[in-house]
Amino acid sequence: MQAEKNDNILNKPIADLLFTDDFKFVSQKLGFKTIGDMAAVHVANLIELDGFTYHMLQEFVQFMQQNNLSHLIKQH
Repeated sequence: MQAEKNDNILNKPIADLLFTDDFKFVSQKLGFKTIGDMAAVHVANLIELDGFTYHMLQEFVQFMQQNNLSHLIKQH
């Protein structure tokens, strides 16, 4: 049941999730359609993307933690 909920969140369009307008705009500009797309990229690579700021990284990590998905964040 939890895995199904995680898949639903990961596959939901970023535009439909509770992120700031800036986060949604930059994510779309960078080609991320879902939070799962973003979770597939190592955080070191995310922060190097044009327009992806530390504030956005913090917002992403916080969202993942709130939804019990922080184990999916690629850090190593």
